[in-house]
Amino acid sequence: MNDTLCFDLKEFESICKKLKIPGFCSAVTELRDDPASWELSQMQWIMTALRHELTLRAEKALKRRLKEAQFKHQEAVVSNIDFSPTRGLKKSQIMAMMNGDWIRAKQNCVITGKAGVGKTWVASALGSAACRVGLKVKFIRMPFLLDNFKAAATIGCGLQKLVLDYEKFDLLILDDWGYGKMDATSRRSMMELVEARERTGSILITSILPIRDWAQYVDDPTFSDAINDRFLSNVIRIELCGPSRRTGVD
Repeated sequence: MNDTLCFDLKEFESICKKLKIPGFCSAVTELRDDPASWELSQMQWIMTALRHELTLRAEKALKRRLKEAQFKHQEAVVSNIDFSPTRGLKKSQIMAMMNGDWIRAKQNCVITGKAGVGKTWVASALGSAACRVGLKVKFIRMPFLLDNFKAAATIGCGLQKLVLDYEKFDLLILDDWGYGKMDATSRRSMMELVEARERTGSILITSILPIRDWAQYVDDPTFSDAINDRFLSNVIRIELCGPSRRTGVD
């Protein structure tokens, strides 16, 4: 072994631990034990170890984003979407959404279709794609969101805090729009959330209800107009067709 590569391994590992650079540490250790790398320059060692550290950090960050997102279908990925003609999906449209530019532009998305056609699965796949390009996503079912609104209403500034909590996410996926009853608190809270998302991020809604029936769900013409105007003014529409896929992969 080249004399310049001799160092106190325990001290090196201790320093790396304090600096919290485990990827750098493991890469240098592997290089040190690999005779094929002994002829590399010190700078080549450093760059190899730094790249390994960056890769490890990126992998850990992705795991955190996917865990925090709480997708219903953790396994869903765009590459496994079934683009059979009967489903009505445009492959070019979905593939163009994979890079997350629509989210960076603060566009919204709505996925409609009958029960069981795969709306939630496709939404999870698009959310997963967003996580993989460094964006933060939160998946929440509408009944739970409405419960959160009601709980927030019982606390001073609770709604404001809830809206601010959601602001840290680039994409908010609201699954099953149309389930759960909207009351006065829910309507006001939803309008505040949609209003805030115009400035801070995107919303993806999945719904069994066609858009023409959303006003009936909101059950108040003033709030319905306000919510629909804000959400639908800059939206990507995806309509899924075909039979139920409850027993299928997607």
